[in-house]
Amino acid sequence: MVLASPAHALKAADEYVWVYGEQARWWPPPRAETKATRTWPEVLPGIEFALLNAKDPVEAARRNLTDLQTRGGITNLLANGDFAAVKDGQPESWSHWQDEKESHGWYRYSEPGPVSRLKETGAPFLDLV
Repeated sequence: MVLASPAHALKAADEYVWVYGEQARWWPPPRAETKATRTWPEVLPGIEFALLNAKDPVEAARRNLTDLQTRGGITNLLANGDFAAVKDGQPESWSHWQDEKESHGWYRYSEPGPVSRLKETGAPFLDLV
């Protein structure tokens, strides 16, 4: 809901979307003696990302990816997804095919499992043409 609302508001607005609430602030109080009020990011963790995602989803994804990379939180779930492991001059766990009469072919992930079952059904899967 937090992600969807700003996006819907931006689609409906001419230019600006106002975010208002009396329970928090966007910036810390200017002086230490000011009544301590929590900031919106403290009250709603992720609100800044939600607003950026509504305004510029590509930039939000880039920042999120950079943050995950910095914290080491990205795991490539595809076996040999970077083609680093090589066997007989070919990327391990992948098969390839090239039509001699055409200038294109495909690489396929060929590890046994759900992907192989998709291949048996004839459904398209992981074709990189």
